[in-house]
Amino acid sequence: MISARIRKAIQEAMMVSFVGLALFLFLVPKSHSALATDSRRQVDAVCVTRNRCYLAAATDSQAPGSIHTLHFPQILRNQSSFTWQFIGPSGIGVKQVVPAEGDSHAIFAVADRSQYPGSAWIYKSSDGGVTWNPLTNGLTGHVERISINANEPQLVLAGTVATTHGVSVSYNAGVTWLQTNSPANVRIVASSPISSGLWIAGSYNPLIFGSAFMYRTLDSGTTWNRVTLTTTVVSDIIFDPNDSQHALACDACGVLQSWDAGQTWLHSGLNRCDHLLVDLDDPAILFVAIANEIFRTADNGLNWSPVLELSGPIVSMVQQPPGSSHLYTADATTVMASADGGDHWFEIPKSNGAELAIIQDLAVDSMNTIYLATNTGIWALRQ
Repeated sequence: MISARIRKAIQEAMMVSFVGLALFLFLVPKSHSALATDSRRQVDAVCVTRNRCYLAAATDSQAPGSIHTLHFPQILRNQSSFTWQFIGPSGIGVKQVVPAEGDSHAIFAVADRSQYPGSAWIYKSSDGGVTWNPLTNGLTGHVERISINANEPQLVLAGTVATTHGVSVSYNAGVTWLQTNSPANVRIVASSPISSGLWIAGSYNPLIFGSAFMYRTLDSGTTWNRVTLTTTVVSDIIFDPNDSQHALACDACGVLQSWDAGQTWLHSGLNRCDHLLVDLDDPAILFVAIANEIFRTADNGLNWSPVLELSGPIVSMVQQPPGSSHLYTADATTVMASADGGDHWFEIPKSNGAELAIIQDLAVDSMNTIYLATNTGIWALRQ
């Protein structure tokens, strides 16, 4: 039989342990589950239908894969930080915004001349949007879209229409431009980050249905060859940064893929593609926007599943940082973000007048600044 002295010693030890445990739970940081619960309370007001609540699956058992949502840019976890800033250009509608590669202060803006016919075609800010300068030295035609080479940020390509040659190039980040010996009416053009001189352009004749083509150059625009006939405008061209032979494109018939540096192309899944996003860490993972929905494949187009539905046509999709699970997208009125590769989505509210602007493009730079190209100019959300 246990003596009274021993029983008292055991009771005292248990009391000390209980007090110690209570102090530990009070003093240590909250667990992943508690943090997820607190964060979920912050976003309950903007959780809407169909996979738009990005913390829905954050539990202890899933912490290694999902708790990184808590380390998503702080601006997306603190609603008091949702303060949008208008950065210009003043009095000009913008249809495309492109942050410069490797320079957090440089931003390009392609003007929407349908609304502001007296404006220049391209503007550039070198100070984060404080001042803007038109880029007009040698640039002709109606600029549709521009692209910056990921490994050579001084190389900027512009697709233009209503001109004899549809591709203009700048080798000094937009200061001066040269026309290349390219086909007319180019909507989009991209340059390979691996193979120097390899560019692919998507052209179209707006007056003749079914006369859209893709062209390729291997010598930086000196000579071009037509490589495919598509039925409508090519809306996206993407080079695989890990494979010089692999390129992807997007048109109204679906996803196009080339495995010989753009010489031949095959359709790869779906029967329509308005916007295309490739996971730069795993090119077998693709996201395709069709009207107001986003679809995802993890097996290079063999199987697709819907991951998001918005109320209007999607204008852009972005992965930032490249190869991460952080995604951004928008339609004309709504900005969305995902921290888990598209499984769950979080709406980013707009403020300070940004909610009145019509979104035409979205971009995110390496500092996690979100840019909206709108009918009133560019709005930025910075941390």
